[in-house]
Amino acid sequence: IITIILIIEAARRTVGIPLTLLCTLFLVYTYFGPYMPGIFIHQGFSLKRIIVRMTMSSEGVLGVVLMISASYVFMFILFASFLKITKASEFINDLAFALTGRTRGGPAKIAIVASGLTGTISGSSQANVATTGSFTIPLMKSVGYKPYFAGAVEAIASQGGVFMPPIMGASAFIMSSFLGIPYVKIMMAGFTPAFLYYFTLYHMIDLRAAKLGLIGVSKDKLPNLKKVILDKGHLIIPPFLIIYFIVIGYSPLFAAFVGIASVLIVSTFRKSTRLSFKDIIFALNEGARNGATIAIICGIVGFIVGSTGMTGIGQVIGSNIVKLSGGQLWLTAILCMITAIILGMGLP
Repeated sequence: IITIILIIEAARRTVGIPLTLLCTLFLVYTYFGPYMPGIFIHQGFSLKRIIVRMTMSSEGVLGVVLMISASYVFMFILFASFLKITKASEFINDLAFALTGRTRGGPAKIAIVASGLTGTISGSSQANVATTGSFTIPLMKSVGYKPYFAGAVEAIASQGGVFMPPIMGASAFIMSSFLGIPYVKIMMAGFTPAFLYYFTLYHMIDLRAAKLGLIGVSKDKLPNLKKVILDKGHLIIPPFLIIYFIVIGYSPLFAAFVGIASVLIVSTFRKSTRLSFKDIIFALNEGARNGATIAIICGIVGFIVGSTGMTGIGQVIGSNIVKLSGGQLWLTAILCMITAIILGMGLP
């Protein structure tokens, strides 16, 4: 009981109320199953059995989700921390600025391009917002965008980083484990929706800028594209190495290790990106902190996984989706999308 309480409190302090409440409701549902209405009714379980299942089995907190977090996800978080300390985020922002700054409604397009590029090295939308938002939101407001719109653009652009290859969100690794599909196939499949997602955002921002008569940033305020590439362009090598090693068949874990090693080597190419011993310690510390946050999230999500397995609610929802769709694939996909959106309101 103490373990469950501590995990719930740690999640509340880390990610807030929504996810914590959702996972707690699944625990309550596991116990009060006989009193549930309609399709949600089940036999119910004793408190002792629930506690044992959630805290001591491989289908609860200590299950597949936490295992993936402690292995694959943590290594990519560590990679992102090392790449960030080399000022890769500055390179991404400057590159996006130089490419799209002069176009109509430029600052909002900078946010989209910068968030998309940041998504290639970080599967966390929160880290994406923190990296690019502090720069792009004030810039959008300065050219005439409303504060709420500037925040919305940054939020929605950063969210796309979760499914932007090669480093995708934890859900991609969970899919790979649950479905038995190699990560490389999920990664390659992610390129098309990621491109369509950011292309649509870019196009809608362009239409909005045209409607409001917004212009881009003056040329004298833009960084020089050639100088940006010469100064920090070598920092794109590690992400490409990760893609290469995954595509030729190595595990994501090994690819992430190669990525981290390549960051240490590539950073020495320029004095401005060279890492000191203090920088390395800082990157390790930041990676550990971010990894702990993800571990807490994955740990409490284990309550949902355990509850779903015990109560059979996952199979019930799946069978009812198939029944409602009448076997029509397109309708099944829409119903699955709606279910995922509802669950996604509480899950990261």
